[in-house]
Amino acid sequence: MKIIAVMIEKGGAGKTTTAAALGCLMAARHRVLMIDADQQGNLSTLYGVADPEDKGLAALLSAVHGEVTVADVVKQSRLFGDKKTGFYRVDVIPANGYLMDTNTEIATDTENDQVRRLQAALSTPEVQGLYDYVIIDCGLLLDMTVLNALVAADLVVVPVKMGGFEASALGHMADTIEQLHGLTDALVLRSFFTMKGRNDASDQFEKWLKSFDRCQAFDTTVSRSVIVERASINQEPVTSYSPRCKVSREYAALAKEIMEVLK
Repeated sequence: MKIIAVMIEKGGAGKTTTAAALGCLMAARHRVLMIDADQQGNLSTLYGVADPEDKGLAALLSAVHGEVTVADVVKQSRLFGDKKTGFYRVDVIPANGYLMDTNTEIATDTENDQVRRLQAALSTPEVQGLYDYVIIDCGLLLDMTVLNALVAADLVVVPVKMGGFEASALGHMADTIEQLHGLTDALVLRSFFTMKGRNDASDQFEKWLKSFDRCQAFDTTVSRSVIVERASINQEPVTSYSPRCKVSREYAALAKEIMEVLK
């Protein structure tokens, strides 16, 4: 089982769009668990499992001695697919505002491990035998929930759109991963250019991103498209909303690259 965290400390970069798209694509052929690690709960909404009264990931992280397991908090997504490819569901651990209290709770609990709770929950034989991939949609802040996600992950995927602040956010992610190597030596960091436009500035930014020596970039880039916005309004992953559009094909290429890295 391989664990992928999608993370960047910058809003509007397409983090949740990316996690949701990859989940749908990979679940068509593999056993996938999606984890919403963002108190906004947008991934939970896209997968049809949002519930303001369901503590989900917050309950899993609050339990430090195995009182709550993945099986206790996992939900089944709405149906995806079509008559041609077949229908399938995705398992999801949802999140919502309860994560705010959980972050404070973990930060003040100095008697128990603070950053390996998710790793421990995902390391049980039951979970390892159920899934091929786990995809975690991280929140914007490097809080205790996100630290748990990063420590548990094998690969951190960073969506980067064009802009100076995004470039600095990537540098900060590289700093963070270097600091975490004492806790998880196998953690790999990779970026990709998202929301790419058709202009010279985008081409130049892509060249810079792929030359950034502290974080290797995937070959695949994902284009800017109004279809992504339409899918969001429809509360559906873009790869389910429009599986044959250009963006979905690009995310399929990205998913292929990710699985190659994780072999």
